[in-house]
Amino acid sequence: MLEEEIVGFQNKDNGKYCALALLVRFNDDLCVSDLLENKDTENKFKHTLKLCGLPENTPPSSIKNYLNSIKGYFVKKVGDTYHFYHDFVMEVTTHVFGKYYPIETVKDADVGFLRRRLIKIGANTYQKTDDNSGGWTPLMLAAGTDLPAYNLGESDKSRRDETVETLGCGANWIEFKGHCYFYGKHQTVSWFDAKAECQNMFSHLVEIDDKAESDWLASTFLNPDGNYATCPSNIFGGCRAWTGLNDLNIEGQYVWDHSNTPMVFFTWYIFEPSLGDVRDCVDILRNGQWNDRPCSVLIPFICEKENTHIL
Repeated sequence: MLEEEIVGFQNKDNGKYCALALLVRFNDDLCVSDLLENKDTENKFKHTLKLCGLPENTPPSSIKNYLNSIKGYFVKKVGDTYHFYHDFVMEVTTHVFGKYYPIETVKDADVGFLRRRLIKIGANTYQKTDDNSGGWTPLMLAAGTDLPAYNLGESDKSRRDETVETLGCGANWIEFKGHCYFYGKHQTVSWFDAKAECQNMFSHLVEIDDKAESDWLASTFLNPDGNYATCPSNIFGGCRAWTGLNDLNIEGQYVWDHSNTPMVFFTWYIFEPSLGDVRDCVDILRNGQWNDRPCSVLIPFICEKENTHIL
């Protein structure tokens, strides 16, 4: 049992447990070299060391060694940054850490996971706040521990909506029309590696049924600010992701990889597809249109799976 292994680290190998706790508190995005970068990260780092039972003068290099010792099952490394190997590992670790340190968990951990757990507790654990913000106050954390009021104010209405939509999908997944989507923005991989990454998460490369879905994927993952501010000027140069569409078997005959069904709907970018012999895989661009490119190109990807808990 994964939970038993993590509790075992807590009891017998607190270095590994502390490495996982830091991943929780740094929200599944831990760059060890940044732990002493500023006062906020340094304080969080030293406070976590104290909670885990490690000396506060433990150097970041030791944490790096602990993380490397549990790579391949508990954690993975992408560039200089460590992440949980799988959403399930993150959820179980957050649950274990949250039992003992609920305030730190609700403050720092993945909020999508916490919201899903709060909903499972039931609507009777929510109470209206006294102010006029229209917010709600969850009274319990994932582990069922009583907490000080944690207010979700007016600015968080969309987050409350996301909570319901995300239920059943998993941490870092977003629901749309009964399906769950994951954006592998931290990884730039070939089409084949992207396919394998999705399969490792019990999902598949995204299959796009209509323009509404294509536009939603672009606005949600590739151009969330709405003005391409974080994208390069060249539309082919960034803010794009692999889909499951390809013509690997027969040139020009595009099929969706997971379902092995032919392309019916399409929204190609101007002058695409190029139909070159080596341009067999299709990515979605920041404007929701598609482009074919060599499958060996290293870019992010989008995975899809069915939502197993439709409200």
